[in-house]
Amino acid sequence: MSKKRVVAVGAGVVLSAAATSAFAPVAEALSVTPAPGGGYVHVTSDEAAVLHHARVGEAVDAVTRWQRGTNGLTFGDTINRASHVAVVHQGSTLIVGAERLGTPDAAWRVVVHR
Repeated sequence: MSKKRVVAVGAGVVLSAAATSAFAPVAEALSVTPAPGGGYVHVTSDEAAVLHHARVGEAVDAVTRWQRGTNGLTFGDTINRASHVAVVHQGSTLIVGAERLGTPDAAWRVVVHR
């Protein structure tokens, strides 16, 4: 499976879980930023709550099967933990994404802006 498809499928899993959850608020602030060979999804702290309660990270790991990061966590584990931080810090933004950084494999990043 190509890295572009993996990113698209991973983003689709995240967005599908957010859209279908009974707890989902109206997705007003959802935005996507393109990146070389990938992209980033930006969600509000309320939308991050949906991702956290749906445990979307487990589905992302099942699709991507990427190696653990330098912190010892998988991409999905990091999404689960960061979404919790975004929930605790109301008004924050959770940014999840992947891009190609001059290597054959995509690098992933998960950031919470408070």
